[in-house]
Amino acid sequence: MLKEISIAHAVVVIGGAIALYLFSHSTSLVFSWLLGGLMMNLNLQALSWAWSLIFQKKLIALAVSIIVIKYAILAGILFSSLSQAWFHALAFGAGIASLMIVLTGTLLISRKAYGV
Repeated sequence: MLKEISIAHAVVVIGGAIALYLFSHSTSLVFSWLLGGLMMNLNLQALSWAWSLIFQKKLIALAVSIIVIKYAILAGILFSSLSQAWFHALAFGAGIASLMIVLTGTLLISRKAYGV
């Protein structure tokens, strides 16, 4: 299920980047959108891997340290991006929020499939 969500999120991010470029012709908006979407997808993958280690009851210290280090890396990327002239915070936030579109669609599709 996570693989499908990740692929659907990549499609939404790439499609959104294309639509954003067609409507705005601004590469800085597109790069900010893509950076937000990429960070969210990598965050999802890292959390999935860390939680699978925790649920397998293997290497709990490694999983916890991955989660802590991941947030430090994300904060560093965000801090360095905010100082760039091309960075648009709203497009970046929309790229991060694009995962919610995918999760909402996944929820609605799975509810129909299971008749809930």
